Amino acid sequence: MPLARPPAVRLLFDRGTILLLEPPAALAPAELPGVLWDPRVRAYRAPACAYHALASRLVRLGVRFSDAVRTV
Repeated sequence: MPLARPPAVRLLFDRGTILLLEPPAALAPAELPGVLWDPRVRAYRAPACAYHALASRLVRLGVRFSDAVRTV
């Protein structure tokens, strides 16, 4: 049985925003809906209201992700 590949990006809810953690080098996070670099935490961040558009775009791009946003 083959091992499952780990998610490429972790989406994490953080104080009304979504953090994109550990994006693969091939992904340009700043081109995703609502995503900007946050130097305070050294990670990409999007407003929580962009969640659906962000997740949909990742699916369309074929980027695997773990979703810790909806588990909060």
